[in-house]
Amino acid sequence: MESTVITGIGSAVMNVVLVDRYPLVRERLKALLRTNVPLADVIGEAADAQAAIRLIETACPDVVILDLQLAGGNGFEVLRAVKLAPHPPTIIMLTNLTLPEYQVACLEAGAEFFLDKSFGMDLLTDILGHLARRRRCDILEEDRP
Repeated sequence: MESTVITGIGSAVMNVVLVDRYPLVRERLKALLRTNVPLADVIGEAADAQAAIRLIETACPDVVILDLQLAGGNGFEVLRAVKLAPHPPTIIMLTNLTLPEYQVACLEAGAEFFLDKSFGMDLLTDILGHLARRRRCDILEEDRP
């Protein structure tokens, strides 16, 4: 599957890429962000590992919400590849594979957050809201003389 780049970035201060093999999950995440994190803008999405890596390399998002189970690979491949970039995005793992060994492996590979899809949606919006506010403050700080 090819990745989708969404154009027409609005007044958001934080660009987000969604990587999940299920379109319904990606749609739910977009709706959640529109409603609860207005400073975030979904600029692209992908369902498979290679498309996700290409998208993240070209779109340069601030945040990637990444599942472990992907078509044509897995989230570990994506995580390892994008963390090699000079300015890698913040990675939020959002998965149903929540065994401690997965969490440890993701965090050791560079993910900043690891959330359970079943229980982590409220926490996801809190994290994204915090990241967006922090980014907005950084932008305002850069604009000061």
